[in-house]
Amino acid sequence: MDDITLQIQRVLDGDVDAFGSIVRHYQSRLFAFLGRMGLSQGHCEDIAQDTFVRAMRHLHRFDQRRATFTTWLFTIARNLALSHIEREARRPTSADPELSTLIDPGASPLQMAEHSELLAQLRCCMSTLEPADRTVLALAYDQGFSSREAAAIAQCSDAAFRTRLHRARSKLKNCLEQADAIE
Repeated sequence: MDDITLQIQRVLDGDVDAFGSIVRHYQSRLFAFLGRMGLSQGHCEDIAQDTFVRAMRHLHRFDQRRATFTTWLFTIARNLALSHIEREARRPTSADPELSTLIDPGASPLQMAEHSELLAQLRCCMSTLEPADRTVLALAYDQGFSSREAAAIAQCSDAAFRTRLHRARSKLKNCLEQADAIE
């Protein structure tokens, strides 16, 4: 049994405090995943918190024969993020997602300005993508997921995931190229 499996068993046996180590283990990776989906830092924090609350509440439903805990947890986060994105899209004025957390704080002022400009273009282009495209891009750039795990979280086959990823990358590239052409 690995450490996470032991922690899950402890929680299921009534040790609610053991869930804290699960949160600490996945917290930064989950924030990064949600950030790559183009969500603001505040929304990432809210969705991550909701993800952990739901996972805790429904931990008894987790079946390790069907998926790894990581896949199960990130699927919850994905579903919550997609719901949030869809709600925001229906609002008359939706706020742009903040990607500023990706700027290296040790960069020179010129590098930070260039990086900020690129992030603004990326933010704009990400907001034009369908939520499913945002999801596959975010999953593809999380170094911890295998292709199989990423496909499971995106709720598709490996082949479909690769196809969706190729299309999403093409859409993002085209948008960024158009943004460069305008300048």
